[in-house]
This record gives sequence, structure tokens and C-alpha cells, in this order.
Amino acid sequence: MCCGARGGAAGRSHGQQPEQDGPLKNFRTYGSFLSGLLQATDALAAGVLFFAGQAYGAHDLNLAAGVSVIIMGMMLVSMRSIGLYHSWRVTSIHHEILYIFRGCLGLYAALALGMYLLKLGRNFSAIAIIYWMVLLPFMISTGRILLRLSMRYWRTKGYNVVNSVIAGSGELAERLAGLIVAHPWVGIHLLGVFDDEDRAPPAGCRRLGPLSALPTFVQQQNVGLVYVVLPSSRRDLIDPLLAELTDSTVSVDFVPDIFTLRMIMGANIIYFGDLPIITLRETSLRGVKVLVKRIEDLVCASLFLLLAAPWMLLVAATIRWRTGGPALFRQWRYGYQGRPIGVWKFRSMTVAEDGYDFRAATSGDSRITRLGALLRRYSLDELPQLFNVLEGSMSIVGPRPHAVAMNEEFRKVVPGYMLRHKIKPGMTGLAQINGCRGAVTTVAEMQRRVEHDLEYLQHWSLLLDLRIIFKTLFSRVWITDAP
Repeated sequence: MCCGARGGAAGRSHGQQPEQDGPLKNFRTYGSFLSGLLQATDALAAGVLFFAGQAYGAHDLNLAAGVSVIIMGMMLVSMRSIGLYHSWRVTSIHHEILYIFRGCLGLYAALALGMYLLKLGRNFSAIAIIYWMVLLPFMISTGRILLRLSMRYWRTKGYNVVNSVIAGSGELAERLAGLIVAHPWVGIHLLGVFDDEDRAPPAGCRRLGPLSALPTFVQQQNVGLVYVVLPSSRRDLIDPLLAELTDSTVSVDFVPDIFTLRMIMGANIIYFGDLPIITLRETSLRGVKVLVKRIEDLVCASLFLLLAAPWMLLVAATIRWRTGGPALFRQWRYGYQGRPIGVWKFRSMTVAEDGYDFRAATSGDSRITRLGALLRRYSLDELPQLFNVLEGSMSIVGPRPHAVAMNEEFRKVVPGYMLRHKIKPGMTGLAQINGCRGAVTTVAEMQRRVEHDLEYLQHWSLLLDLRIIFKTLFSRVWITDAP
């Protein structure tokens, strides 16, 4: 929603002024009630759906009713623990649905553990429980989608719209104002900008005055949200402003500068006594997660190797028969913590180059054999890396290991490049399922891959690994980006 033409004026997404009177025009003030209603609805859905499945199977209804009540409580604990019931106004529906599935998985794990310890499994229909586990997240997600569609409609009519202002100006204010204008469905109406600097306000907005005038304006003009885009170094401006805003009910969102944001994204906050310390350049794959990922690697690699063994023997025999040379070769690459590892591959070229004189393969490369071209097309030349996974030098999922020469070239020009070595390299990864495959010819291409790798480091989960494996298998490619 665009800025108002006059200070204090609020407008709809189409430039009309939203009404502020009447119970429905202000139903955003009932946010706590709506949040509670959603929590009650989710809990009822979990409990009633479970009971219905067990009742249909003619099992012990008294026991089923008791467990259903317990499930309702567990559902609330699971969903609230992951933050499902905070405001999703400016967050995509995809993220909310992901949270719903995460919460349901937590519920399933707790229920399975409880049934195992109490030995209740035989008292319930396994088929009904499976149906319940599948239907529950889809039912809740469908409800959220319908709710969002209805909220979008009502916000275009002026309902559930919150007036906002920006404290500060400059590049951050420009970007924030642009996002608000580009996403009118979130129901945020930007009135203007307050700033002490003599700078032009964002395009389409007007300067409403200095920062000292903001607290009075907030109380007089029904402002519900203040975005603070001042540099974190300007404590002399931020502290007095926040102190004055505490005398109102306005919500305050702080938008950090880009440099600070990039530093703290994915950071881990620890406490040394009562002093908070932000740990930068760290991966979320710590503690018990390392053990979980290693178990995942052993299980998946063993299964894939069992399925692929006959085909790998056939490929090896064909390479020997067609070329007369070795079927396998090892190429040195950087692994965990930047240590060199020998990565196994089927030989797909007339040479087995390695080291600093390595020249990456390109489309139509004369060194690639006819059989090698077929292996590369379907990434079969990478299958021997399953042995690397079993020995522990690689993972099924992780940043792809690049040749030593390629590493030395790009670590000097791509910021954060070596951070991708804080975990084991993988046979496939987040970058690859997002289209980052094939020969790397520009710094921009490598930068995009590194951004995906760092995102993976910061947000690792078992579900993310399984999603990457699933998408890799069904895209008919393991990996084709590492020469």
C-alpha cells in the first residue's frame, strides 16, 4: 500500500482511505483472540480426526477418547514450540506450511514414543493412524490457505489494515517502502517517513517531519507499526526514540543495515555469564545433529549401493572394454575443514587430470569419451562416491566438492567461499536442485552456488536432506557440476 498523500491519511491498496470505525474495520485488534481460535482449531482437528479414525475401526473408544485429548494438548505444545502462532502477515504461505509439517512431525514423534513406552500400540488401528498422520497437516494447511485468501480479499476492502511509518531514510527505507508497495495484500499502509537528515524520502512517499515529531504523530494518527531503519551505530537517535514510543501501543520493527544483517543471519547466540555473544560463521549442524546426519549417510549410502551395485559393475566392465584403461580414478578435492580428500569417480574422459593444471570439462569437450558423455548425462560417473560416503569423507547431501584448482581460483574472488567447507561435501546439494549444475564459467555463477551452500549450512535439517535427495532422484541427475 502506497504512502498517504497527506500526513495522517490512511489509504486502501487502491488509494482509497480505509475506514477506522466499526468493529470489523478494527478486527486486527482481536489478534490474540484469532490466534487462540487458530490454536483451538488445530488442537481439535488433531484430536477429533484421531478419534474418528479409531472409532471407525471399532476399537476401545474410551481409550481412544483419552488419547485424543492428550493429542490435543501435545498438538498445542508442538506447534507453539516452533512459533507457528506468531504473526505471518509478511511471511509466505510456503514457510507457514513448512512450519505446520514440522510441528506435526514433532507431534508424531512424541506420540510414537509415548505409545511405545506405555505399550499401547496394539490398542489402535495402525491404518487409521497412518491416515491421520497424512491428513492432519494437509487439513491444517488447507485451512491456512483459505484463511490467507480471505484475508487478502478483506485487506483490499480496507479491513485488517495497519498504518505504518518509517523512521529513517536512505537505501534501506527505499527498499522497505518498495516492498510494502509491491505487496498490498499484507495489509500494511505506509503513511510516510520521519528523518532528521535532509535527504529525499523514498519514491512516492513524503517526509512527515523530524524524528522528534514521530511519537506525537503515532498517537494522533492511529499508527500501528513503526519501522526503524536507522543505522545500529546511531544509538543517540534510536534510544530516545524507543523510549518515547513506549508511551504508546505502537509496534516497533527494527530493520538492521545490510552489513549487520549478513553478519548475524544464521548466527548462534551464546552467553558468557550475562554477556551475549553472537557466534558468526557457524553451521547449524552441531551436537546430536552430526550423529543424525552420519546415520542418515550410512543408511542411504548402503541402500543406494545395494541397488546400484549391479549397474556399477556393468559400467566398470564397459569402461575397461571400450577404453582399455582404468575404470576408476581418484581426484583430489577439498573436504571438511578444507582438508584434501580423494574423491572416487568413473573415468569418463581419455585423461584423469588432477591438481593445479586441471582443466574443467566443457560441452563438446574432445577429452570426453562417447561412453563418458552418457555417464555424465545421467551422473553415473559420480556413483563411486558412495564409497566416500561410507568411509566418512563425504555425505549424501552437502556442498559439492570442487577440484583443487577451481577452489584456489574462486576462494580469492567469492566472499564466503571457504565457509562451505565447514561441513562434509556431498554427492548432491541445495545448489544442485536449484539449477546450479554444469560447468562454471563466471564468478556470478559460483557466487550463486555458494549462496545456496551457505543457506544449507545455516538451515540444515533431516527433512531438508530428504527433500534434496528426493528432488535429486526424480530429476534424473545426481550431479553434473563438478568436473
